[in-house]
Amino acid sequence: MKREAWLRLAALAAGIAVLIPTAGCADGGGDDEWKPVPSGAQEKKLLKVVYSSEAAFYNDYGNLFLTKYPDAEFQVLTLSETRGEGDAIDHYRKIIEERQPDVLLLDENQYEALAQEGRLLDLEAPIRDSSFDAENLLPGVVDLLKERGGGRLYGLANTFETKALYYNKRLFDRYGVSYPQEGMSWDELLLLAKKFAAGEKDKDKVYGLSQSMIAANPFALVMDIAESRRLAFLNPEGTALRLDSEEWANAFAQAVEGYRDGSLLLPSSPFGNGNMTVSLGGGSFMEGNAAMAIDDLLTMQLLDAMKPANSGSGNGPRDFPWGIAPMPADPREPGATTAFSLPEIYAVGAETGEKALAWEFVRYIHSEEFMRLKAKSSAKLLARKGFERDAKGRDLSAFYALRPDPSFRRPLVPKGFPESFRKLAEEETRAAVSGAKTNEEAWASLTARAQQAFGEALLSKEKEPLDVAGTNAMISVD
Repeated sequence: MKREAWLRLAALAAGIAVLIPTAGCADGGGDDEWKPVPSGAQEKKLLKVVYSSEAAFYNDYGNLFLTKYPDAEFQVLTLSETRGEGDAIDHYRKIIEERQPDVLLLDENQYEALAQEGRLLDLEAPIRDSSFDAENLLPGVVDLLKERGGGRLYGLANTFETKALYYNKRLFDRYGVSYPQEGMSWDELLLLAKKFAAGEKDKDKVYGLSQSMIAANPFALVMDIAESRRLAFLNPEGTALRLDSEEWANAFAQAVEGYRDGSLLLPSSPFGNGNMTVSLGGGSFMEGNAAMAIDDLLTMQLLDAMKPANSGSGNGPRDFPWGIAPMPADPREPGATTAFSLPEIYAVGAETGEKALAWEFVRYIHSEEFMRLKAKSSAKLLARKGFERDAKGRDLSAFYALRPDPSFRRPLVPKGFPESFRKLAEEETRAAVSGAKTNEEAWASLTARAQQAFGEALLSKEKEPLDVAGTNAMISVD
């Protein structure tokens, strides 16, 4: 029986879209403004929060919070109320100034910008006065939030996103190759992938490494390699690309070589509207045709979902033993990764009249008590110590092994440029892989064409995150 699940990368990466808080005072709210919620019965108090939908909010947070604070009431501002055209931060800033929510949900760029503007409550006093257990929050997450907050903590994140290296134990054993280990570099991983590419016929082809199952752009791998090496995409002023370097050209050549020799699985092209269908009937990790894959927690969940389709004997192509190891890292920063993000940061508006109750909400949804309840059904990585196993008891430590690199930022680029760059990068990468162009010709053409597209996009004066691999996908499991 065919099961279809619509998966949006924005939803996978973030779970929810993002929004911007109300304007505040320049100091972001200090000790003089902070008063904790008094004990005893309280009059009804309204908290305005923004979430994907009212039903989702109560299911995820509201109902549990009301069992602890029955005098609270919520007004949920849905994301449809906050979406608009133009620069995302500027637009949401205006919307939030008009609607004035108390609890703010932000991505990293929004959090950083609004913290610098003094629009978020400094959480030092609330954490101290409420005896909140901040010590057992993941240190890397706290460090990242403080760095984005200019050294201060203006928000908390109860989940995070990163990737791990999945590997097919059956294929490793068949080829007599040792399992991947923590601390590998990208150079070592690409060499490891080549051990699975030789001597296979087309129908029995085994790939060494595949990207995310919903990756459509072959240049996304180049970005992964370059980001791990901290290669700058833009100049410091943000006015020009910095792709014309030997390091960038080498990352491109490594990816192209792997696609050519078959050690890397070349992603399928999306349809013209940016959507694509991923069928698990071809060369993929989940189908048993790739020895390794770099992906997030979704792969583990889909491996579970596929079990009814497996043979049950342990010998079917999908029914294979697998493991996970940490992502490859830069040897110069072996304990850190750039493949780490905080798509859901919760903060309190500096100007809200309900600071105390808003903080109680933020505190509660980041508490160990709350996370213990959510861990039983959560499909996300929880940002608190002690949750390195999922509800089925499986070890998730590979996702927790590497801390985020606070110095790394994915650039904001002129609005419209990501779409143009995705098309150019895919076209030139596929030309190099097919042999229609040499690596040098394809790279020179890409850098020149991309710089021209970047210059044209600069005229818009609006910014958006750079996303090379982003696409919508429908995954079909037969």
